[in-house]
Amino acid sequence: MQMEVKKVMHQYVAGYNQENFELRDRLMDATASCQVMIYPKYMFVNKTSMRVISERQQFLPYQNDYLNTDKEKEVISIKMPGYSSQDIDVTTIGLSGVLTFDLDSKSEVLVECLPQRDYIPSKLEFGLIISQAPTPFNKTTLLTLVPRYIVINQLEAPIVLK
Repeated sequence: MQMEVKKVMHQYVAGYNQENFELRDRLMDATASCQVMIYPKYMFVNKTSMRVISERQQFLPYQNDYLNTDKEKEVISIKMPGYSSQDIDVTTIGLSGVLTFDLDSKSEVLVECLPQRDYIPSKLEFGLIISQAPTPFNKTTLLTLVPRYIVINQLEAPIVLK
């Protein structure tokens, strides 16, 4: 009986040869279990009001999405319309710091995303936090982009920051 089950399992697994699965030639015992984990390597969390562009995709304001990168690449470069930043090394989990975007072209800046419509800053600063996702997603690295400063005006008059 067990031999027949092995033959059926072998035929089942061998049927996937044309799909180029890595486990296609592996015989599974009828009593053995196989655990398959599918997870993204990186997830990008945009907590800003700006649209962020990576090498292959873009992230809308306040959006979480998987970050598609090359498997061998451990450095990611991200941009915003009209702005560019330095490359980010994502190998150090627990790192938090400042990510500075320098102005490249005023004509490409999305003014509606900026806090002030009539002023285009030459530099934007955001906080970047590289962390491990919580359990059970702990194999995924989270890249969180947050505003560097948040000013809450509780005065009755408007304030100006420079």
